[in-house]
Amino acid sequence: TSIAWDVGVPYWRIAEANPGINTDGLDVGNTLTIPAKTDLLPLPVVEGKRMLVDISDQRAWAYQDGDLWREFIISTGIDRSPTQPGVFQMQLFDEYAYAGNWDLYMPDFIGIYEAWPGFMNGFHGLPTLSSGVTLWADVLGQPASYGCIILDLDDSTALWQWAEPGIVVEIRE
Repeated sequence: TSIAWDVGVPYWRIAEANPGINTDGLDVGNTLTIPAKTDLLPLPVVEGKRMLVDISDQRAWAYQDGDLWREFIISTGIDRSPTQPGVFQMQLFDEYAYAGNWDLYMPDFIGIYEAWPGFMNGFHGLPTLSSGVTLWADVLGQPASYGCIILDLDDSTALWQWAEPGIVVEIRE
């Protein structure tokens, strides 16, 4: 997984590109095929809009026509479920997504990369459990999520209204 982290490509994509190689324990002399980073940008690129996410600063910035449109305090993934660095794209939009494996409702969900096949990580507002309890409002600015990028509800609504499919999102360590 450290190779995936270093090259900015989700681990499962590297494993998929290398059938027959045990990517969990490489041997000296193994050669890996690294998928093209353009594979992570499946949509036409939106000109004039861009996002930058800084994991170490727990901040994100949205730019429009070269100018800062908005800065966000965020929470990214915890150590055991980190947010993947790399260059991705806004792809999937779900106003109130549900993650059944954690029983989380995620408002203003904008999927940017597949963490594993069929499971998108992305931006969303503070999640709630089915019981109605809101999570992580008191930890924005620190890693807290299972890989997504969490914003407060005002910021997630603003981002949702500004966003469109194809905006490039760069996530840096």
